[in-house]
Amino acid sequence: MEHEFAFSYGRPFVGSFSPPLCDFTRVVLNFTVTSRGRQFDRLGIMFLGDTEVFRTSTAEPTPQGIRWTYVKDVSELLALFKRPQKVIFELGNLIDNIYTASFNTTLTATFMNDPNVPVPADVILPISARRSSRDTGSSFSIPEANATNVILLPQNVRSATVTVSACGQADEEFWFGHVLSSDQDTFLFSAGSLFGYSPFREVQVLIDGGLAGVVWPFPIIFTGGVAPGLWRPIVGIDAFDLRENEIDITPWLPLLCDGRRHTFEIRVVGINDDGRGHGSLSQSIGHRWIVTGKIFVWLDEPGSRTSGFMSILLQSDSKASGQMSSPQMQSVLKDPIGEIKRQTVSSQPLYHNPQPLLSLFSRVGQNNNGVNETLTFGVHANRELVISSIIHTSSGSRIATWSQSLQYENRGRFSDRGNVQAIMQRTDGHETWACGKSRKYSYPLFVNTSYNAEAISGNFTIDATISRGLEMSTYGDHHQPRGPWLTSMLSKELVNPLKLFGTALSTTQNGTAHYLAVPAISKSFGFGSTEQKFTIHGLEAKPQGDPGSNEELNEIYYRHVLPSNGTVVKDQERLSRSTVTHFNLHNMCALGEQVFEISTIRAMLGRGPEAQQSFLEDD
Repeated sequence: MEHEFAFSYGRPFVGSFSPPLCDFTRVVLNFTVTSRGRQFDRLGIMFLGDTEVFRTSTAEPTPQGIRWTYVKDVSELLALFKRPQKVIFELGNLIDNIYTASFNTTLTATFMNDPNVPVPADVILPISARRSSRDTGSSFSIPEANATNVILLPQNVRSATVTVSACGQADEEFWFGHVLSSDQDTFLFSAGSLFGYSPFREVQVLIDGGLAGVVWPFPIIFTGGVAPGLWRPIVGIDAFDLRENEIDITPWLPLLCDGRRHTFEIRVVGINDDGRGHGSLSQSIGHRWIVTGKIFVWLDEPGSRTSGFMSILLQSDSKASGQMSSPQMQSVLKDPIGEIKRQTVSSQPLYHNPQPLLSLFSRVGQNNNGVNETLTFGVHANRELVISSIIHTSSGSRIATWSQSLQYENRGRFSDRGNVQAIMQRTDGHETWACGKSRKYSYPLFVNTSYNAEAISGNFTIDATISRGLEMSTYGDHHQPRGPWLTSMLSKELVNPLKLFGTALSTTQNGTAHYLAVPAISKSFGFGSTEQKFTIHGLEAKPQGDPGSNEELNEIYYRHVLPSNGTVVKDQERLSRSTVTHFNLHNMCALGEQVFEISTIRAMLGRGPEAQQSFLEDD
């Protein structure tokens, strides 16, 4: 693809793909973009037919112009690249006398043979709006759309997973900074109304109406978010490659392989509260979340038929402490075969409607005149889910179990009548797959923002501090990191994948920024600095008898980058502990003056609805 996205809302790139005439096991995409002028950040999604391949976002350009490249390994989608496909790339953009920048893009694919690629899925099925026949993208927009597909799976399935791609846009872009719905109008006559449904979001995957798994999303901050000076030339974690989350549906195979069609639905929910500390999952959210899903299917022997029986064991006891204390759950973990056989023997799941354990509080502080000055609130959530079944395939019978243990906490505070906001949030999770793979992760987040608006001139300033991270350890099957850089390391014997039983990814960002908007001249200025550290470790088992942890960290990749006012002043990189030298540090724009797009306080900080909000600010 070589395409300019100028006035491109509702006008995606549409092309065709034919697989190369060679054998290949690995596919790597290269997405390169140049842009010059003034523009908001935009969301981009690549589809092959009705199936989402890649979700990204743009950097905000400068008057001098910028260029970036993102390389993405998509070898897990090998089945899609083995046949001709329609290529659809959505990147909605607008051009006028103020927002002048288009995005000039090049997308290429490299195909290669690599013996270290995990066994890919045989079949990949989309959960999407399926609009490729109309030459448009196939994402759902929630809550306006019902994100449901009716799908027929093969009857000879060995294992299956669902991946979900979901991100908030428009009113839901800064969902992690929202308040309880009962507190939305706390500062109605000063800062204005706030967004509600709480700062908690849950993405649910349902099969025939039964909960198959959930995603507690990572808080994406795009390059125009909070304060633009934070993101030059660095971008927020995952902003160039929005991470998909995986749910193992192998325990559902006794139901899904019965030769009938089954419904797959994606929902996004928040919290409704009564203003007295009680809450429940909402049936809706604000406008809008962009979602799709994919079903990955690994086939059994031709002519075989998968069967078995299953039972869903879920914790929903409102009196529980939040730990996995249910006798049923403990029983299935200790003796899954015995516990399942004690349930009703059926291919149909025993449905139970689980709810996460929720704890809410909020408090409003007033001055001597009875005017609301502060709002302090908190949300704590805990969810445990175990789904287990006995599966019969051509290779025999086995137990398949998918489990999730999730904890979430958000503590927020508004002060100065809503002009200052502090967010402290943390999400922790532990998940196990039927194949033996497991994953632990943590998303800590701290954001502090304050703004000041001058009534006469209309000028306003934003000061921001941010600290955030992503920690993820993966153990067992398919744990190896992917990418052409790893292939090079393996070929040089810098990393021995046979010694690894897991990988650990760790990245942090810490930054501060100042932003000044001068609407009278349609310009804004600012400065900022964000430091990022990124590490991937291989996890090797320690020799028996060594003290301490049973795993040993083997550094695979390390990067430490420090930009300031658009210039990278430090860039340290190691590949398997060998230093990589960077001769030219990137100067994005002249020191002392960074010109940004002109926006509004509420749009940049996600503080609530505008009286007259332009659709320019949706993405």
